[in-house]
Amino acid sequence: MKLHAVSLCFAAVAALAITFVSSERPRAAVDPHCDAFVAEDPSSELRPDALESVAGSAESQPRRLAAGLELRIDVEFEGVPATPLQGLVTDERGQVTYDARLPSSTSIPLDAPGRYTVTGHGRAWQRVSSTVEVAPDRGEPNVKLRALAVNGVRGWVFANGSPQGLQRFRITLEARIATGDGGEMRGELFAHDFTSAEGEFCISGIHTWGHEVRLLVDAGSAGRGATDWLAFDGTHWISDLVIDVADRASVTGSVYGRVVDADTGLPVEHAVIRIIDAERTALDAWRFDGALQMSGEEDDDAYQADPRACEALSESDGSFSIRHAPPRNARLLVIAPARRPFLTEPIAIEPGVLRGPIDVELTRGAAIFVRVVEDHTASAGHRRQVWLSGPGPRCVNRVSDQGESRFDGLADGTYRLELRDDLGDGALPIVAGRSVTIADGKDVEIAFQTSAGLSSTALEGRVELPSEPVPMNWRVFVLDADLQTEPEASAPVDADGHFEVNGVAPGRKLVAAIGMSRDRSRYGIGARTVEVPPFTRVRTDLEVGSHMIRVALSPGGTPSAGQTVHVATADTQPDWAARVLEETLHPVTDRRGELCIWGLPQGKYMFTAGGVESRRIDVTDEQVQPLEITLD
Repeated sequence: MKLHAVSLCFAAVAALAITFVSSERPRAAVDPHCDAFVAEDPSSELRPDALESVAGSAESQPRRLAAGLELRIDVEFEGVPATPLQGLVTDERGQVTYDARLPSSTSIPLDAPGRYTVTGHGRAWQRVSSTVEVAPDRGEPNVKLRALAVNGVRGWVFANGSPQGLQRFRITLEARIATGDGGEMRGELFAHDFTSAEGEFCISGIHTWGHEVRLLVDAGSAGRGATDWLAFDGTHWISDLVIDVADRASVTGSVYGRVVDADTGLPVEHAVIRIIDAERTALDAWRFDGALQMSGEEDDDAYQADPRACEALSESDGSFSIRHAPPRNARLLVIAPARRPFLTEPIAIEPGVLRGPIDVELTRGAAIFVRVVEDHTASAGHRRQVWLSGPGPRCVNRVSDQGESRFDGLADGTYRLELRDDLGDGALPIVAGRSVTIADGKDVEIAFQTSAGLSSTALEGRVELPSEPVPMNWRVFVLDADLQTEPEASAPVDADGHFEVNGVAPGRKLVAAIGMSRDRSRYGIGARTVEVPPFTRVRTDLEVGSHMIRVALSPGGTPSAGQTVHVATADTQPDWAARVLEETLHPVTDRRGELCIWGLPQGKYMFTAGGVESRRIDVTDEQVQPLEITLD
């Protein structure tokens, strides 16, 4: 059972190989000011969304020319300025005249003659300051600032074991940071083209949100290379890096072929062809959205490192080719609009070998047309999604403003449709769900009715919350009582504890109220079994028990924050609450290393986190005092 109350995804990207400096390589001393190379247009490749936020730009400053005076500021950046310098100009009274980003050269208007102080500062730069006297009729005063970085990376790039450094190459800087639930976040910080006489490079003034960085080098036809992940928090220099790039044609393979319609033989244009590992034979390990983008539950590292070497689109004649693919035993996964996904037999991608032609015939499939009928308040202003799972890849489509969505290219079989709210914070609660069967390739139309006036069967009631006030988001979920299916429907709980769930299928149901704090360290659970007759509005009240379990994770006596706590039943029923916590909510410890749960049903449970030994705890109906458990 998976409630999917929270959906988080962190891409996993493998680090590439690094070749560090050897004793045979010439190692000229690197000038500390990084003057031994020419950087081409250092501002053109910056990623504004990844840089330190600034308070505006020189162009956005109001121009006050009443005094007819301007101050010109020139900044000499050392190396490649990956992060802009912030400027501050103040007069003798301390009044701020300019407070914005400092480009390499800018002029600012001044209100009156006098003494002005120009300061440059930034998280990745040493603070630098200069004072200038501004007087009328003396021409435009000029201030020069020399920006010195407090951090950076520098080294050399060589190709194929040659002692001669490359003269032209691009370096992309990436960062990563570990997350509290055992995952990681990665992102590109900087990309820049270099021209160097001896393969030297220097990147300075790096603002990073991560704990580690790596350098990816693209030298075009000469090849590619990378460093390993390097510890870097933005407070020091990394020097004497030597990166080897390898000729891609000699270490990678290529595949080519053609995609056609199986019924007509006509070419299929804009089909997506991706190389995946041959061991990944299950199509349901993939997820497609309406734009034919795909992602895997464990998307492979090769694609994350270089998507262009693993994916292509078919041309107007149906042809495709993928160059410089990483060698491996692989399959081709092919998808196209209105066609069923196709997975080829295993093929060997070998260094220096062009594999093909590989002909792919795509068959047409049925469609499911979805229409969502609701009043204007039913979705509370949230965007909605429809999820489809069954025989084949899981698909996700948004519901249009007209309440419509559709899925194409489906094979015969039974599918599950789920209508979900997109709350914008990673939560995707199920509003309604149902099964649908496709037979003989015939299209199917499905309508979700979510408003109270259109629903023939519904549940309503009130949740008695625990007395201790804890800020939580509460929601009621409806499941089959045997817990063999995923939630059929859900609805939010208002401030007074009231809820109303519409579109409930008749039968014996488990109605569960689940609350969760924003940091996922506080939970409340309450549930009861209800028989729901057809065409009836059933009233049921839920109570979240007042007893609490407090789990403290402190290995070695030190609180461990942000650690996922695993919960399982020991030897008793019910186990649904443990499965909700373990599989769906993924509880984590707060900054004090604690996790609190209210209302856990009577039973025996096992708790573990951070690799420490599991601890057992018994919950009884008579429990009134908090149960304390320490994992150390």
